[in-house]
Amino acid sequence: MTTSFDRAEALVRGLAPRGGTEWVPLREAAGRIAAETVHAPGPLPRAPRAAMDGYALRYEDIDDASWERQAFPVAFELLAGDPPLRPLPAMSCAAVATGAWLPDGASVVVPWEWTQREGGTIRLKHRPERGQNVMLPGEEVREGAPLVRAGERIHARHVAGLAAFGIRGLAVRRRLRVAIFQTGDELADVDESETAGPYRIVNSSAHALRAELAALGFDVRDFGRVPDRLAALHATIAKALDWNPDAVVTTGGVSVGSRDLVPAAWEELGARRHIWRVTMKPGKALYVASLDDVWIFGLSGNPPAALAAYYALVRPGLAALAGVRLDDKTSAVLANDCAKKADRTRLLWAVRTHRPGAYAHLEGAPVLESIIRADALLVLPPRKDPYRAGDVVEAVRLDAPVAGPSTEAAAAAAAPAFTHVPRN
Repeated sequence: MTTSFDRAEALVRGLAPRGGTEWVPLREAAGRIAAETVHAPGPLPRAPRAAMDGYALRYEDIDDASWERQAFPVAFELLAGDPPLRPLPAMSCAAVATGAWLPDGASVVVPWEWTQREGGTIRLKHRPERGQNVMLPGEEVREGAPLVRAGERIHARHVAGLAAFGIRGLAVRRRLRVAIFQTGDELADVDESETAGPYRIVNSSAHALRAELAALGFDVRDFGRVPDRLAALHATIAKALDWNPDAVVTTGGVSVGSRDLVPAAWEELGARRHIWRVTMKPGKALYVASLDDVWIFGLSGNPPAALAAYYALVRPGLAALAGVRLDDKTSAVLANDCAKKADRTRLLWAVRTHRPGAYAHLEGAPVLESIIRADALLVLPPRKDPYRAGDVVEAVRLDAPVAGPSTEAAAAAAAPAFTHVPRN
């Protein structure tokens, strides 16, 4: 029985996240999904610092009426990293470099170019304001501010914040383990493409899927090409399951032909079918099943159809299993008319235009060229009237970033977040 697109989407986006966390050192944290919210254990900077090169003074020492005639002896010099060993004497100054901790008593930093040095003293060319060029505690990071939140993908900016506080590692979600294989006697690997003959099809789907799944931070293992034989399928499935994956993604063998044996191979092992064929085009031949705690996503053997179904339904399903939410859906204004019948959900490759929020679908262009150029996949629900320029539809962004924890993962992570203590 064919499943509606809406029902299929609700099923895959609602998959429960897999558990499991591990502690990783900070140098290995980039790209992983944080399993804990880490708060700043203190303010940054921890004490007042010089925001630029110059001279630190007591603001109250600057006379309102005669500041241009005042001379301030240079008591000492402080570079970034130097400890301020003694307070700043009254009516004097300290030469400071950017980032230097200010000595007790100093409340303003006058830039070099605002001063005139005469031997061991300086005079002011311009009168500063109280607190000018002083970085106060917490101006970079407030105490208790989240440095990374549970469910966020850890980027370089998070690593910088964690490192600034000497945090050497943190808990991350276990990588989702995804096994892939491709079925079809007609397939040839890329390195065989020159010798396989003109009638074989290069196995491009494997390369696309590996790249996509790796970009999501998953642990991916490719079990290769599989002939259209039940025995070969069972052997490959056994190898994949021995690896203990969370999900298996396949291409080919899920339609209604005599060699479309993937559903039968899984169901002979006891897999429960949830979806087989979706009322959408392209990508109708989508098979979704579960075997114990392993989810199976069977994509079409046609690469454009496989990629369309992947972005529309399989990628959000895998993200849900990983416990993250993709920021992949947005509203889009059609920039051009659509000639296709709207008798089922239509998936159209599209590019952004110069108009904010507007996308031009690439209907009529060569299919692979459309995929290469596309920024988004437009989702057009079935309706009686054709879609016209100006209609508002849904777009799935192909470069969707991880936005945060999924609803289920957020609930699981609702325990009070703690202030992290740097590990020794």
